[in-house]
Amino acid sequence: MRTIALVLLLLLDFTLKAQTPIFNLEDKDRIWEKGAYYKDHHNLLTPYVGTFIYTNDTISLKIVMRKKKEQHYMNYYEEDILIGEYEYKVRDRIIVSTLSSSSTDAINICGYSISGNTLLTNTNRPFCNECEANELRLRLRFSDKELELGGSMITRKTILNNQEAIKVFIRCEPQTVYYGDVLPPTQFRVPDGEYILIKQF
Repeated sequence: MRTIALVLLLLLDFTLKAQTPIFNLEDKDRIWEKGAYYKDHHNLLTPYVGTFIYTNDTISLKIVMRKKKEQHYMNYYEEDILIGEYEYKVRDRIIVSTLSSSSTDAINICGYSISGNTLLTNTNRPFCNECEANELRLRLRFSDKELELGGSMITRKTILNNQEAIKVFIRCEPQTVYYGDVLPPTQFRVPDGEYILIKQF
């Protein structure tokens, strides 16, 4: 009896999944369908999975990203996304680190410091003069949860010294509304700007 119940449960799960319309992730901005699944069929997110490090004489920025499949978006549809955490140091002193959360599964994407999957072409702002004609970049949400600040991280694949890397542009986008007499912070602890991070193997 237990085996029959298990088989019926598996058949029901298969039937429900078979009825879910599946689209390519790159079609998400063009086709909006309730109950759909926007799948990363062409592995556009995969090159951004891993650990990436930027260093110079005084600072270092480490970003760790992974791909999550079939994430619910406001009970409207499911999608594959990138999620991540980061650490920023100045002269080996940790200014901010969210890396302890990198293996934790948050309830929703706002629980991650980095998240998203918005694909950008050369016609999307910010424009990219150095991008190839059909190159896709990613816009990800970047946040400093302790300071309650949000912004964006525009990300593209690149090569640095014959090594796989990502070029990121981080920008804080503080809210203009505040309450009380004290102005809230207006900058991330990671300074706005462009960083090239080498993929670690």
